[in-house]
Amino acid sequence: MDNTLPLSAEDKRAREEWAWEMLMNKDPVRSWDCIIFSDEKKWNLDGPDGFQTYWRDLR
Repeated sequence: MDNTLPLSAEDKRAREEWAWEMLMNKDPVRSWDCIIFSDEKKWNLDGPDGFQTYWRDLR
């Protein structure tokens, strides 16, 4: 991470304030209970997505 700019004291304070606000937020719309963390797998619940695969034996 050598290519990043250093944060100013004001930016660090604003980032910490935002983190505390998100942690203590009780608003049901913005609650962490509504957020789904996934392992980035792709799921299609409404049928195939158009991608097709073919197996060709090139021996």
